[in-house]
Amino acid sequence: MNNFFLFVITLICWSPTWYVIKFQLGYVDPLVSVFYRFFIAAIIIFIYLIYKKKNLKFSLNHHIWFLLFGICLYSLNYVFFYLSNTYLISAFPAIVFSTIIIMNILGDSFYFKKKTFFKNIDWFNHRYDWDCNHF
Repeated sequence: MNNFFLFVITLICWSPTWYVIKFQLGYVDPLVSVFYRFFIAAIIIFIYLIYKKKNLKFSLNHHIWFLLFGICLYSLNYVFFYLSNTYLISAFPAIVFSTIIIMNILGDSFYFKKKTFFKNIDWFNHRYDWDCNHF
């Protein structure tokens, strides 16, 4: 699959979630909502992996890393995001949540002591200027 096709799939799947969350909150506890979201995603991923006949055997060490990454990269930030939507309109948390890309670049620069942050921001600025001038 090329990058454009993957981008379109992500855009179609991701875009309505910020709007749909407001209908979900109030009826279902935010933590249960996060569970539903990841449970459905896990089923879809496992169906895809079984269909493609991918190897699903991993060591205990890999499973520990999967658990840590799942908690730190996905579970906690989604729990906080859903909880924040109970107090704010969904647009505000969505804007803050979308800064995760910049926060990851900053964290990478800080933790690994790299100077990639300004290279990435420079690339982003040029890309943004190109997009604005062509649409």
